[in-house]
Amino acid sequence: MGEKYGVRINLHPKPVEGDWNGSGMHANFSNGVMRKAGNKETFDKICGGFGKHI
Repeated sequence: MGEKYGVRINLHPKPVEGDWNGSGMHANFSNGVMRKAGNKETFDKICGGFGKHI
């Protein structure tokens, strides 16, 4: 995935040194479609695609 999209992936639970709160490895995301449509069908379709990449 990283090579495909030109990004570096770091799987370390705390990639930033120092005393940072938590290491829950959760991520928040949104995009224009989600903010504009924002209905359950849209979210289900997006989340359904996670299985292809996670």
